[in-house]
Amino acid sequence: MRGFLTINHNNLIFFFKLFGVYKKALTFAARLTKTVK
Repeated sequence: MRGFLTINHNNLIFFFKLFGVYKKALTFAARLTKTVK
């Protein structure tokens, strides 16, 4: 169970990093569509 928790913790850090990149891409895409329109 403890091993599972540590793996889960690492996955959480990875998820937050991925989420940050995703948010940046989303805002960039929104800015792009605004300039196109």
